[in-house]
Amino acid sequence: MSSCSKVVSYILAFLFINSILTTVFSATVLIGKNTLTSAKATESGKQGNGRQNTTLDSGRYNNTTHATRQVSTSRRAIAQLTTVDGEAKGIKWENITWLANKTPIFTQTLTNINNLYYVGTVYIGFPPRPFQVMFDTGSTLTWVKGKNALQRTDNGFNEVYYNYVWSQTSRTTKRKFKISYDDGVVTKGRLYMDYVALGDYYNPQLRNYVHFGVATKLEQDSPRPYDGVFGLGFGEKHNIKTLMERNRMTNTLNPPIISVYMSELPEKPTESSWGGEIVFGSLNPRWCEAEAVFTQVIHTPDWRFHANHVTLNGINIDIEIEISSDTGTSAILVPKKIYNKITKHLGLRKGSSVPAINCEQKIHLSFKINGVHFSLTEKQLITGYNNKCNLQMSPVQGNLWVFGTPMIRKYCHVYDMQSKRIGFTNTVY
Repeated sequence: MSSCSKVVSYILAFLFINSILTTVFSATVLIGKNTLTSAKATESGKQGNGRQNTTLDSGRYNNTTHATRQVSTSRRAIAQLTTVDGEAKGIKWENITWLANKTPIFTQTLTNINNLYYVGTVYIGFPPRPFQVMFDTGSTLTWVKGKNALQRTDNGFNEVYYNYVWSQTSRTTKRKFKISYDDGVVTKGRLYMDYVALGDYYNPQLRNYVHFGVATKLEQDSPRPYDGVFGLGFGEKHNIKTLMERNRMTNTLNPPIISVYMSELPEKPTESSWGGEIVFGSLNPRWCEAEAVFTQVIHTPDWRFHANHVTLNGINIDIEIEISSDTGTSAILVPKKIYNKITKHLGLRKGSSVPAINCEQKIHLSFKINGVHFSLTEKQLITGYNNKCNLQMSPVQGNLWVFGTPMIRKYCHVYDMQSKRIGFTNTVY
């Protein structure tokens, strides 16, 4: 090679190396600027009183980019500062934009009846017959009333019941069932198999051939304004596959996730009003923020999880607790020993299961889930009007807490059947 050619080669090599060094230096400066900007934003979020907003512009599902959605991240700054046993644990909020942007398989509208029951419609048999049921994460089996379980009301007998003779696809079994609920209701009956579906008469959704119960006897103190209960618990016991389990196994419910939003209570109780939505196969982007705190389910078939550091108005009342999330319970159920502490602190009459309370009473029930603070206030825990109010907390035997609709009215609940975990997101108002 000539000396001239060598010189040219040296010059080109020098220019190439210089280009690389310039790029690396620029990237380093850019990263430094972004880190500084992020730190300033976090510090601003800790000091300021306003809500920060950020744009979540990419999802994490199948490497697909989704539409942007504005969500509050002020709570993420709070989560950064959360400590457990004195150690910083980092951000616990999980970005689930990919789930919010998925098209729901089905959205079930709920009706709020007297601020006590949230019900929706399911169809059973062929031809399909509609039943108003209460959707219940606290139980597994779906059941509806049979003729022998009808009870007299002020308007006479409710004529909505299941008769296997009316359905061309019904199959009887020799199995019986009995379910006892926390409110004292006991349901007895027989198991059948038939088509069960959500949706409507002409457009059934998640339709499948499954076991369900037909009640032949109901033991309860008063008639309930629904035709049955739709179990959303894990269907792992007694060799019974629920509608949700069947659809998960056949990949019809994909992802196998249910998100629940329940509306805040109206100022005055009404016989019925719009009560929220249950979304199958997606997060509810209309009512639920796209960041959640997840925690593992520790016991099935119910949705049970750990929480800790429970305080009431700043006073410690329990250290470590187990909670069952229950869409079919209209109150917060508290172990009796802890319940007595709460009522004593609030100055309420001892021994009452649904105590009267001053409508202006301030309450702040705080607890941690997976290291992140959550809380309920008088807005969720006191109901009533015209100076006649009640505390939506009741005592139960044992050590298990049950978080019913007061918790779900403040935080959307995301039930992940596949990963056996439950998530909580802030509601959108």
